[in-house]
Amino acid sequence: MKSVSVEQSATGAIIAADNRDTLIAYLSYALQDLRMLDGKAYHLLQMTIESLGGDVEAAQTH
Repeated sequence: MKSVSVEQSATGAIIAADNRDTLIAYLSYALQDLRMLDGKAYHLLQMTIESLGGDVEAAQTH
């Protein structure tokens, strides 16, 4: 059985948040390219960014 550590849980949460922020940043850059290529894909990516907790309005200004 694995032991549970509060420190490991906090570190894991910080890393997960950093990874999520990085993913949102990459998707935000792709959002601009999709706007010109495919409207449906653009809207799907917008919804994905929003579901991850990202701000689509801020992503559109990158």
